[in-house]
Amino acid sequence: MSFKNLNKFLKSKLLCGFHNTTSKTNETNNNNTMPAIISDILNVKNQDVNSIKQSYNHIYRRKTKWELSRLSFAMMGIEIVYAILTAFVSPVLLMYGVKREHATLVWVIGPLMGLIFSPILGSLSDRCRFSIGRRRPFIIFLATLNLTGLLLIANSNYIGKLFGDREADIFSPTKSSSSSSSSSSSADVTQQDASGTKISHYIWTVIFLIIGAVTVDFSSDTLQNPSRAYVLDVCVVEDHDKGLNSCTILAGCGGFIGYIIGAVEWHNTFLNEIIGSYMQVMFYLVAVLFVICILATITTFRELPLKKSQSIESSTTVASTDKVDSNAPAEPATNTKLQDYLKSIISMPYSLRILCMTNLFCWMSHVTFCLYFTDFVGQAVFAGNPSAPPDSVEYKSYEEGIRFGCSALCGYSIACIAYSLVSEKLIKCLGLKSVYIGTICLNSLCLILMAAVKSKLVVIILSAISGIIYCTIVTIPYMLIAHYHVKKTFHVDKNGKQLSTTQVRGLGTDLAIVGACLCVAQLIISFSMGKMMSLFGVTFAVIGTSAFFACLAAMTAFHVVYLDL
Repeated sequence: MSFKNLNKFLKSKLLCGFHNTTSKTNETNNNNTMPAIISDILNVKNQDVNSIKQSYNHIYRRKTKWELSRLSFAMMGIEIVYAILTAFVSPVLLMYGVKREHATLVWVIGPLMGLIFSPILGSLSDRCRFSIGRRRPFIIFLATLNLTGLLLIANSNYIGKLFGDREADIFSPTKSSSSSSSSSSSADVTQQDASGTKISHYIWTVIFLIIGAVTVDFSSDTLQNPSRAYVLDVCVVEDHDKGLNSCTILAGCGGFIGYIIGAVEWHNTFLNEIIGSYMQVMFYLVAVLFVICILATITTFRELPLKKSQSIESSTTVASTDKVDSNAPAEPATNTKLQDYLKSIISMPYSLRILCMTNLFCWMSHVTFCLYFTDFVGQAVFAGNPSAPPDSVEYKSYEEGIRFGCSALCGYSIACIAYSLVSEKLIKCLGLKSVYIGTICLNSLCLILMAAVKSKLVVIILSAISGIIYCTIVTIPYMLIAHYHVKKTFHVDKNGKQLSTTQVRGLGTDLAIVGACLCVAQLIISFSMGKMMSLFGVTFAVIGTSAFFACLAAMTAFHVVYLDL
């Protein structure tokens, strides 16, 4: 029965009740009218609820491994994009002549936008009333933004030429051949590099490259939150952990694919001759894979629209039948004032605050490692120089180091996948607290050893072990958030007793708050890393800083509220 018919039914029943009250001969029957009306109302509402559940029965059943994988393909697409972005954007900017302290600032704008807009988008998705659901509209919007940024990066040199850049693309075959065939032009390039004026020949290319990188950086970070929320929304509580683990496994696969793409010498393939440069080959290929992954996810399951979800929750509350979705996260109150809603975010409970702090330190360690790892390998391990002339030994060594760094990060992705497969069993055996703190400490030890022993073999082994921390920081914090909402508990007393909590924030908002830690970490690291590398050198700045924040994360992880996990 529709809600329109329900209103007609209620009017007829109330009218009947009114006539009964005016009849003195039926006073005894009148006393039983209202209980009968309430019973009829509940029966009609339960019929509507059952009808909704039958239409969306896929939400209330366990999911197969293939279904969980399809839900997680979006995370794989994000990591394919992010692998190429972090591996190549900073080195490419250095090759175009951008100073190191300026190149690191490119990573500031995206996180700053994410810090501002991520919680807002999370709140909007919690309250979104679109017929296709709450999460998928935001996934589609952010994926479109991501694709636009990828195309800007791939075509930045052509756009730069349209705006008046004088030089050819440094990654095109013609540039390489011309630089090696003419000694005079090589001398000019050397002189330009030494004086720091080479960037003036590529100014528009650099501008559009930065715009594309910022767009991809912001959309990739922000897209993770609705993607995870979508998985949690369409899965039963028993599948939450498996769903998040599936996201991590597929994310590791995405990183592996992205780093493989970056490690291939595309300038020696026919695609380079057809398309124009190996940078375009890489980013076009990544764009195609990203679109396929997003489409695979958003076509998996229909979401339960917010209006129907609230009808089910309202029916459950009125009828006091907690058996129906008693473990489902509570929906946010849609009539909450904006001021109260923002206040609930700022004055968040201790459990969420300490989890955010731990996650922030973890991301500060990991972001430092990921953003500058290939640069560290190119300069510290291979003794290369990105500012050297294109035909020099130092420049070629730097390029070789970047490709080697991508190869090492493939091992990092494999380790992430392998650990994801056993992490659930480890948590059951050792406890979530031991696993969380132990992996953070292991990551810190590996980073210290990498800084001390700068050899190719050590880089491959230790970078692979560092993949475990990525699996940890994209899984455990979100498990805890989902667990807090399922238990409706954000506080425990001194004896460890769980205290029920009423809160106005939804699951999407809290996921966005924890996810925003990545934006804050990237913001802090981007502002400080350029100056630190200039003062202390690449090795200490990159690896030493990463190890320091890993130690801080281990200390704060002892104070996280783990409930009964």
